[in-house]
Amino acid sequence: MSAIARFVLIFFITLLSIDSVAVDEPIDEYKQALEASLISPDKSIESIKLSIKGTSNSAALSFYHTLLGQLYYFKGHIDKTTLHYKLAKDASKNSNSWAHAYLLMHLSLQQLEQGKMEQAKADVRRALDGFVKWRDIEMQIKAKTYLGAYLLWTEDAAASFDVLSQAYKLSQNEGVSEQYQTYINNVMGAYYSVLGNYEEAITLKYRALQNAQKHNHWVDVMYSYYGLCPVYVRAGRLKEAQACYQQARPVASEFNIDRAKFWVPFGLARIAYKQQQYEKTISYMEQAKQYEWTTAHNPVRMTVLRLEQAQAYLALNQAELALNTVLQASDLLKQFESRYYNRYERQLLFTKAKSLDALERDQHALEILFKYIDLEKKARENEKLKLEKETRVKFETDLKETKIKLADKQIRLQQASLKALMDENKLRTLYILLTISILVGVSVFAYKQKQLSNAMLNLANTDPLTQSFNRRYMVEQLEALIRYNQRHHLALSVILLDIDKFKNVNDTYGHDVGDEVLIEVANRITQQYQRANEFIARIGGEEFVVVLPGSDMEQAVESAQKLCSVIRDKPISGNHLTVTVSCGVAQMTNADDSVDSILKQADTKLYEAKNTGRNKVMY
Repeated sequence: MSAIARFVLIFFITLLSIDSVAVDEPIDEYKQALEASLISPDKSIESIKLSIKGTSNSAALSFYHTLLGQLYYFKGHIDKTTLHYKLAKDASKNSNSWAHAYLLMHLSLQQLEQGKMEQAKADVRRALDGFVKWRDIEMQIKAKTYLGAYLLWTEDAAASFDVLSQAYKLSQNEGVSEQYQTYINNVMGAYYSVLGNYEEAITLKYRALQNAQKHNHWVDVMYSYYGLCPVYVRAGRLKEAQACYQQARPVASEFNIDRAKFWVPFGLARIAYKQQQYEKTISYMEQAKQYEWTTAHNPVRMTVLRLEQAQAYLALNQAELALNTVLQASDLLKQFESRYYNRYERQLLFTKAKSLDALERDQHALEILFKYIDLEKKARENEKLKLEKETRVKFETDLKETKIKLADKQIRLQQASLKALMDENKLRTLYILLTISILVGVSVFAYKQKQLSNAMLNLANTDPLTQSFNRRYMVEQLEALIRYNQRHHLALSVILLDIDKFKNVNDTYGHDVGDEVLIEVANRITQQYQRANEFIARIGGEEFVVVLPGSDMEQAVESAQKLCSVIRDKPISGNHLTVTVSCGVAQMTNADDSVDSILKQADTKLYEAKNTGRNKVMY
C-alpha cells in the first residue's frame, strides 16, 4: 500500500472515530426541554410524548424517554419511571452520545433508590466522563453533585467535599446557569447536616430553595423542600419544620405529586416523635407506608421509617410490636450492599437490643449488643482512614470554612448511643462490657484524633461573629443539663434576651456598627456569667440565651436585672451608642420540662417585655 493510500485510510478511520464520539445532537433543544420541565412538569410530560412520536433519532428517543422517566420519578410514579428508563436504554445506540451520558446520570439515581450504591457511583462516573468529552460544564456540575451525594451516603464526607468543591469551581465559569448553584447548595447542605452543623446546612438548603423559587423551577423547589424540612427536624427546630412541610403541600397539590403522600406524613411523624406524641407518630408512619411501594420505593427510607416506628412502640411500652417492626426493617436491609448496609444495621441492632431487653430476653439482647460492638469497631477503623484523608482537605470555595471531622462525629454519636442504653436499667451490667470494648477500640488513636477534632468541634459550636456558643451547642448542652438537674432535683433557669430596636441600629449606623454592638453585648454577658456550667449562646440575629444551672427563678431574675443595667449604663466603645435589652426568664419546674418547653416559656416572657415598654425583665 502506497504512503498516500495509507494516509487516506488513516484519515477516514480518524473521521469515523471522531464521528462516533461527537454525534450530532440538538443539545440546545434538549436543554430547552429540561428548562421547560422544571417550570411546568405536567405540560412537559405531554409535550415530551409528542416529541417521542415525532422522532426516529435514537439519541433523541433516549433523551426524551429519560426526561419522561425523570418527571414521573418526581411525581412518584415508580412503575412509569422504570418503564421509560428501560425504553431509553433500548433506544440508546451510541454509548458516546450526550443523551447516553444523561441517561446514565439518572439511572444512577434509580440504582441509589434500589440500594445498589456501587452501581450508582459507577453509572454517574461514566456519565461524568461523557459530559467531559462533550465539554458540557453544566452537566458536569450536576453529575458531580449526584456523585457528592452518593459519597455522603457511603459515609465518605472527605471525598464528597472534594467532588462538591470541584462542582462549585465549575459553576463560577461564565455562562453557567444559576440553577446549577441550586444543586450544589442542596448537596452541600446535606454535607453539613451529616457533620451535625445544622445551622450551615439550613442556610445552604434555604438558599437553594430561594434560588429555585426565583426561577420558578418548581421541580427543584420541591426537591429543595425534601432536603430542607428534615434538617429543621434534626436541628430540633420543630415549628420551622412544621411550617416547611405546610409550605410544601400547596406545591405538591398543584402538580399532583404523589410522592408527597409518602414524604409529608413521614416528616410529620418525625416531628411528632420529637414532641413525644408517640401514638401520632405511629399513625403518620402508617399513612406513609401505604404509599412507599408505589411512590418512593427506596429501601433506605423504608428501613428508617420502621426503625423510628419501633422507637415509638418502645416509648409506648409495646415491645413486641417494636421487635416485629425491627424484623421488617431487617428484611429490607438484606437488599443493601455491605458498605451501604453497615450504617443502618448498626441502628437496627441498637433498636433490636432495646426491644429484646424490654421483653426481658436478656441473653439474646447481649448477643445483639456484641454484634453492635463489632460493627462499631469496623466503622471506626474506616473512619480512621477517612480522617487521615480529610485532614488534607482544604476548603477553597467562598462557602464558610469548616473542618469538622467525621470520625469525631461518629464517636459523639457512639457516646450518645451509650448514654441512651445506660438509661435502660436492665442493660447496665451489659454496658460495662460494651464501654470497655469501645474504650479499647479507640485507645490506639484517640489522643491524636481528639487533639485535631477538638479544635474543629469548637468551630462547629461557636458563633463566628461574637465567639459565643451557637444554637446547636446550646440545645445539646441545655438538654443534658435539664436531664441532670431533673435527676438530682437541682434548680435550672434560662434568660432569653433580645437587643431592643436593633434594626434601627443597622439602618442608622450600618451593619458594621451593628456587628460591633453584637460583639460588645456578647462580651458583657460573658463577663457577667463566669460560674461553672453557666454559658451564653447567640441563637439568631440579636437574640441570646443565658443558661444558669443551680439558679432558681429569684436568682435568675436578679441576675437578669443586673445584666440589663450592665448593658444599658455604658455606651458601646468607640460609637457612644447606648442600647438596651429585654429579658424573659424561665425556670425548670417539673420532670416533663424539655429544651423546647423551657425556651418557649422564656420566649413568652420576652414577648411580654417587648410589648410593655422594653428595657425590662419579665418572668
